[in-house]
Amino acid sequence: MRERGYSRQIDAITVIKTTEVFFKSKFPSFYHKINPISFKNGVLRIASLSAPIASELKLHEKEIIKCINIKLEKEVIQKLNFIL
Repeated sequence: MRERGYSRQIDAITVIKTTEVFFKSKFPSFYHKINPISFKNGVLRIASLSAPIASELKLHEKEIIKCINIKLEKEVIQKLNFIL
């Protein structure tokens, strides 16, 4: 599949699924209000139903990126982009 150009799609799906699992374990009280929606060129876009939650996550952006990259076993995510 990687030969046919599906590599980016597979990576995006893997990043999103890994992020969902991470949020569920790390933020159990409000993970249902945040949703990773896309990944492209090192930027993970996350939809949030709450501005305070998005602000809180933004404060911990470097830690979140580091933890998810460790779970992915490679440095893929460079930045988080929050959408309200």
